[in-house]
Amino acid sequence: MHEQNIRPWGEKVWEEKIKTQNELGVIHGGRFSKSKGMTDKQLNEIMEFLDKNVLPLIKKKGKILDAGVGPLARFSVEFAKRGYKIWGVDISPTTLRYAQGHIEKQKIKRIILIQDDLTRLDKINQKFDFIFCFGTFGHIPKILAIETLRTFNSKLNKNGLCLIHFWFSDEHSLLRKIRELLYLTLHKISMKMYKSFYVNCSYYSAEELNEMFNYSKFKLVNKTRNGLFLLKK
Repeated sequence: MHEQNIRPWGEKVWEEKIKTQNELGVIHGGRFSKSKGMTDKQLNEIMEFLDKNVLPLIKKKGKILDAGVGPLARFSVEFAKRGYKIWGVDISPTTLRYAQGHIEKQKIKRIILIQDDLTRLDKINQKFDFIFCFGTFGHIPKILAIETLRTFNSKLNKNGLCLIHFWFSDEHSLLRKIRELLYLTLHKISMKMYKSFYVNCSYYSAEELNEMFNYSKFKLVNKTRNGLFLLKK
């Protein structure tokens, strides 16, 4: 993958992405409507983990920030169904319009959508009990990673929790190789059929993550083999 073919972080990038690759394409990296089953499976697996290991630690009717809510607002909807108050943030206004449509279809009223940059969250004046960031942090350029973690920390209540999905840089990781192969294959097909492009993908070693957690004043509570890290302020 050539660096000149990779678009950096920003509103324009994700606006173009959602407009050329549709809702599921933004989530999975290629314009394929048949990936709905994969999306549902992923949602169910993550929510099962959260229900067992994370949500019991968050007070009832607590405030949750879905950092990178996405066009389906799938996790925000599930959090709202469980009684939490949700703020969903995304950098793309078109993505938020899609998200609002899905929320309205399910008649959910506990979700507030805000257009903002995750690296700054300038428009967020709330403090949260839990910040959730799945499938998005890896697209933030490494140079902005610590700044973003510090921003998350500043938006948490005392002893607040943060669950972030990181991508590992371990070259021996079979999961990473499979993910990269799938991503590249989808894009090669998409580029022949539609206007498509690569976005930034940031991978981290265990040493890098520990250093980032220390600098951003987070304490590691739990981690899984698939890259979910539970942090505490």
